[in-house]
Formats: sequence, C-alpha cells, structure tokens
Amino acid sequence: MFAGTKAELMMEKQIQQLRKERGLSQEALADLAGLSIRTVQRLEAGVSKPRAFTVKTLADALQVEVEELTEAESRTSVGRKDYRPVKWMNLSILSQLILPFANIIFPLIIWRKWKKEKPTRELGASLISFQIWWTLFSLLIILSAPLISLAIAGQTQVGQFPMVGALYFLLIFVNVGLSLFVASDPETRAPRLYRRIPVLF
Repeated sequence: MFAGTKAELMMEKQIQQLRKERGLSQEALADLAGLSIRTVQRLEAGVSKPRAFTVKTLADALQVEVEELTEAESRTSVGRKDYRPVKWMNLSILSQLILPFANIIFPLIIWRKWKKEKPTRELGASLISFQIWWTLFSLLIILSAPLISLAIAGQTQVGQFPMVGALYFLLIFVNVGLSLFVASDPETRAPRLYRRIPVLF
C-alpha cells in the first residue's frame, strides 16, 4: 500500500462517505463516473492516488464540487459523523419482543441523549416517527383483523390460535427484522429508509 499524504488519506474517506450518503454501491459509482469498479475500490482503500481528471469525474458523479473532495476542512467535517447512536436506536427496538411500545420508548431515550449530533438528530427523529407510524398501523390492522377474518373465512381464528395474536407477533417480527437490517449498516441504510418518513416532531 502506498503511504499517501494526509490529504489523500482524507480524500478516500470523503469519497466513501459521499457514496454511502447517496446510497450508491461502488459499482454504481463506477458506472456514473465512467470508471472501473477496481479504480473506485483502490481509491477508497487508499492504494492509489487519483488524477485530476478522476477527481473531477467522481465529483460530477457524486454531485459535489471538486473542492469538496480536495479541501481538508470539508473532508474533516464529513469524517466526524457518528452513526453509532442510530445503530443503538435500531438495536433497542429488539426490546419490543418483551415490552409493548418499547420500540418507541428506548429509541426516544437514546435520541434525547445524542440528538446534538447531526446524523442522530435527523435520522433519530425520522426513526422514532417511523416507529410511531408503524405502531399506529399495527394497532389498526390488529383491531381490524377479526372483522377481516370473519368476512373472508367466517371465523376469527387461525386453527386454534387467534388471528389477532398471529398478526401481533408477525408485525413485531417484521419490525424487528427491519431494524436489525438497518443496524447492520446504519450509515448507508438509515438514510435510505428513514429520511422518507414524515417526521412527527
């Protein structure tokens, strides 16, 4: 691996950060910039020094000014983003398996403590709003389940297990699974999902 200057090392993290913020894979960025995926991989790994033309094509593909990739101040500010609280908020939703409404309570506690950080403030508010919407939707579905089952099947049970109970656990497991999916890569997946959610506060 080449030693590289401090500026070059910071540039590689800037490219990777901007790519993830835009929800792009390395292959997608390579296609947009007209580069090989190998070139993008080597740049992000810091094993090659980008030429001026390469920096320009990457800036165009990422829809930023060239200076945002080359100026140390810009690179430093982006590199300070901390997505760990967003990950913790998603993982805390697991508590919903044993405590009703914990999918709102625990993320809210974490958000209040870390909301001074920009990623946590924005994504956290959207995450909690998503959980509120999800809970309201789940309650509506559960309350409607007996009527729907009665209209379709003429009964309100699935075998010997109530329809309401089946739906309750299904909705919880879907929500927990989605939260684990986001928690595995919050930097990329949280912006994709939660920034589309209408924020309630």
